[in-house]
Amino acid sequence: YIIEVQASDLLEQWSQRLNESFYMDQYFLAPASSFVSLTPIYIDSNMSEWTNDSAVLMFDIINATALEHRLVIAGSPTLWVVGNGTVVLQGLPQGMFTIEWRAVNQSRLEVTPHSRDIWFDSLNPTVAIQLGLPSLGTLVTEQTPISLPAADNGSGLAAVYYRFDNGTGWGNWRNYSGSFNLTEFASIQTVELEAYSIDFLGHTSS
Repeated sequence: YIIEVQASDLLEQWSQRLNESFYMDQYFLAPASSFVSLTPIYIDSNMSEWTNDSAVLMFDIINATALEHRLVIAGSPTLWVVGNGTVVLQGLPQGMFTIEWRAVNQSRLEVTPHSRDIWFDSLNPTVAIQLGLPSLGTLVTEQTPISLPAADNGSGLAAVYYRFDNGTGWGNWRNYSGSFNLTEFASIQTVELEAYSIDFLGHTSS
């Protein structure tokens, strides 16, 4: 309903005309919904919410029989999908998307849809093994510095781990914090080095 009002004085001078839209529910039981949770989730320093291919969103619905949602990706909205308040997200492209939702009660829709911006991380982090000098191919000395440069273009780099095998089996994983060398091993022997990186949503480098 739209209500329009205007006032006049005794000299028939009129006020500005005002109008307001109202939604009437006979029983005051309009469908409503609210966001409950997103898992997994990582919130970065910009307060952006990141998730991945295991994403599950939960919503509460009140006075409603279902929840409709749609995604807006790169400015293009998908069709509305009817569900029960649980939304599973898979296979989205890297980057930000918006989820819009509204409660439904038969033919009645929630007055105003809700929306939330979320960042989707579909990329694995990377890591490399970089040998300093002196070195020749994979031939190094005890003092040759070894570094493990790593990067992530999604939720962010959480950690880099590495371990050695000098012929007696793989040792424990170590947390990389800067370049290292092989002074802990005997001068002439073969040493295997393995490394991987991990981001804040659990993706690991291949």
